[in-house]
Amino acid sequence: MSNRRFIIIFIPILIAVIVIGVWSIRKFFRKPIDSLQKITFAVSSHSFTGYTIFVALEKGFFKDEGLEVTLQTKYPHGKAILKALIEKEADLGVTSETPFMHAVLNGEKIYALATILSADKHLAIVARKDREISTVEDLKGKAIGVTLGTNGEYFMETVLLLNSISREEIQVFNLKPGQMFDAIMKGEVDAIATWNPQMYEIRNELGEKGSTFYADGVYVAGCLEGNCHYIEGNIHARKRVERARKLLAQTGIEPERLEMFNMSAAMGNRFAEVANEMTTRIRNMEPLWEEKKNDKG
Repeated sequence: MSNRRFIIIFIPILIAVIVIGVWSIRKFFRKPIDSLQKITFAVSSHSFTGYTIFVALEKGFFKDEGLEVTLQTKYPHGKAILKALIEKEADLGVTSETPFMHAVLNGEKIYALATILSADKHLAIVARKDREISTVEDLKGKAIGVTLGTNGEYFMETVLLLNSISREEIQVFNLKPGQMFDAIMKGEVDAIATWNPQMYEIRNELGEKGSTFYADGVYVAGCLEGNCHYIEGNIHARKRVERARKLLAQTGIEPERLEMFNMSAAMGNRFAEVANEMTTRIRNMEPLWEEKKNDKG
């Protein structure tokens, strides 16, 4: 299995997908059920994006498909998993779409295999109020902890862009997810940009002494219609997005905050274009944070 590479991706709009290498997936899944094929699966314990893999292993789903899975859990985040996969240390892995997009732009031959997870409020910036941070604008001049090259950094950059704050106007500290809690509690940084579960733990510990800033919009990336591994899965996803947009409109929220885009896993440039398009769109809308900044959900 050392010459086959697979990945699972978690999208900032919070959708996880599996990514595969250039070798034939059909051959990968044609092993007879009585001859288990050994594979190595890389996941991170610092994000629930990979928790479904633990469930599948516990339930015996992999074995049912003729696979004997060995888990590697030493990776602190999806970026490290992607690096391990590219270097052939693992056959499959879970990561977000931000490092995936960078890898594709750098010429790596990897492809999205499957969507495995969607989540609400998975990413956020959490700040200490005692550092005089009550609004996003207050982040100017502050020290922010973030894991560079991940969705956390992309989310932070998007929030800054939407609020006309340049990277030069903040201090950035590159932290691993497991370092976030101690760094903000000890006052080594004023805020952190990260994902669950550490984001929830920090918010819970700070309580009323913390400020939390979520996303104001969501985009869903699906494979090209008529050219998808799941045949009709992307079509069903679009119908769900359309229903969700109608519900947003009924509740008084602009449906344009949610959009689905179809693209192949090899279209790294398109991923970047979509991200910029949504950023510009949301920037021209009123923020939702004022209504939800006290929301503990």
